[in-house]
Amino acid sequence: MARDFDYGAEVAVGGGVNYKNPTPGAHDTVITAIVHIGSFADLFVKGNKREPKPPCNYVLVQSTLMGPDDKNEDGSPIQKWKAMPLKHGDRAGLTAFMAAMDPAEVMKGFNDVIGVPVTTTWKENQDKGKNEDGTWKAVNLTGYTNAAGRLADLIRVDFQASGITPIGHVAFKDITLEILEDIPAYLISQYFLSEGNGDNLTNAGSPVEAIINAKRVEDPEWKTKKDGDSNSEEPGTEQRAGSTAGTQAIPEAANQAPPPDMEADKEF
Repeated sequence: MARDFDYGAEVAVGGGVNYKNPTPGAHDTVITAIVHIGSFADLFVKGNKREPKPPCNYVLVQSTLMGPDDKNEDGSPIQKWKAMPLKHGDRAGLTAFMAAMDPAEVMKGFNDVIGVPVTTTWKENQDKGKNEDGTWKAVNLTGYTNAAGRLADLIRVDFQASGITPIGHVAFKDITLEILEDIPAYLISQYFLSEGNGDNLTNAGSPVEAIINAKRVEDPEWKTKKDGDSNSEEPGTEQRAGSTAGTQAIPEAANQAPPPDMEADKEF
């Protein structure tokens, strides 16, 4: 509700878009970006416990929600990003992700995942509470489920009609300023600049670091995480680390051997 106040002059409406969180529950979704961020050494944080993890390659996965109510205030689709370590294992986020994307195991790499229709499930973060309008301040992506048959066809039709152009599968070396602009500030801070829990072992001295540094010179506030930023996952927690996320396979960290937990014959 607008404040009843005499400002003595016309007051303009603030710019920018109010980006919404999904409502808790299941949502029709299309995977529209997989961006490699290099080798990242995560840090498990729980209470006073801080335990470093072995480094491995990470990607950021963008999910575009396709439901009729999955819109921001400007009418654009709700799009959310999630970090995913490239680790194999029965409980690994990558394993669950690929089971939803490619249950028949016919895909050859992440290029084939772009545009795949799935169902994503979201859960409210009750610790963060609600906004004044009753919506949740933070909603976490908890899983992906394969969409098949008529459901998959309907999601594809909606996506094609939307005119959305996917970012695609982007190798670390191919990241541009335009792509970085699409990635939320808290993920830039956490995964590229190592300003939170963990350390990116690839970014230092890279062209990506040069792009970020140049943009920060131009605008010191660019992609800086602010208090109260709405992020759908909390950096440095088991939920983030244990669940999920070029035009190339996984980029190796500079002057570093590939992490031992990756299979040499698998292309991502």
